[in-house]
Amino acid sequence: LLQIFSIIVFGSIINEGYVNSEKSPILRCIYNGHEGACNYGVAIGLIAFLACCFFLVVDLYFQQISSVKDRKRVVLLDLGFS
Repeated sequence: LLQIFSIIVFGSIINEGYVNSEKSPILRCIYNGHEGACNYGVAIGLIAFLACCFFLVVDLYFQQISSVKDRKRVVLLDLGFS
């Protein structure tokens, strides 16, 4: 679910969030021309993508975690981040 969210946010802002103005070839953010809005969306999408990669690796090695407390922490971290 988190991976789908990151792809949607990151893809939509990168693909349609920046446009050229008629007078200038410089890309501008479509959200009131405020670059912070586009930068925020790109940052959230990137963080979500990296977290998905991290949790995918953790899930692959989940069976090798021997401590029940560590497993509980991993599951709660995944749940809390999601």
